[in-house]
Amino acid sequence: TVSPEHRALFEALAEKCAPRFVQNEGVQLDITFSEQKPSTDTVAANPDGTPFRNADGSLLFRPGGHGALIENLNDLDADVVFVKTVDNVCPDRLKADTVTYKQVLAGLLVSLQARAFAYLEELEAGDVSEERLHEMLQFVEKDLHCHSDAAEALEGLELLDYLYCRLNRPMRVCGMVRNVGEPGGGPFLAYNPDGSVSLQILESSQIDMN
Repeated sequence: TVSPEHRALFEALAEKCAPRFVQNEGVQLDITFSEQKPSTDTVAANPDGTPFRNADGSLLFRPGGHGALIENLNDLDADVVFVKTVDNVCPDRLKADTVTYKQVLAGLLVSLQARAFAYLEELEAGDVSEERLHEMLQFVEKDLHCHSDAAEALEGLELLDYLYCRLNRPMRVCGMVRNVGEPGGGPFLAYNPDGSVSLQILESSQIDMN
C-alpha cells in the first residue's frame, strides 16, 4: 500500500527490478499496489489533543494507522496474506531469520485453519454431538484464545451458532518481538462488548491510561 502521489515511482521501480528477481530466484512475481482509502482518514490533532485546523479553518485529515488498511486486505483475492510494515523490512543479507519465522507463522496458521474448516463442515452438516461441540469450544478458547463465560453455559443449537460465528471468520497469526522499550503494539487480553475475552495486539493510543 503506497500513497497516491508516490505510486508511479513504486510501479516504475518494481518494473525495473522484477526481472532480476525472476531470473535469479526462478520465481514468478505478480506485483500490485493499493492505496489507503480516503474514507479511513482521521482528524489530525494538536499536541493538546484539540483538532488541527488549516488556515481557512477547515479540519486537516491524515491517513489513518495500519488498522485502516483492513479494507485493502479484504479486497485481496488470496487465502494467506503476509503483512509487513515498511519499518520492518530488512536487507537480503539479514532475511534468514525472517524467512524462518514466516514459515513458522504460516505453518501454524494453516494447521489452525485446517481444524477450523473441518469443524465448520461438521457444523454446517448438523447433527453434532454435545461432546464434539465442547471439543470445538475448547479449540476456540485454548487455540484461538477467545474465551466467553456465557458460552460455557450454551448447549445444542445455541452453542452450534456461537461456534460457527467464531470459526467462520478470517484468522490472524502474529509474531511479536520482545518488549525492550521500543514503540509499537503489544499482546493484551481485550475485554469485548459482548463479554468475551480475546487476545489482541493493541497500541498505547488504544488504551485509557487514566
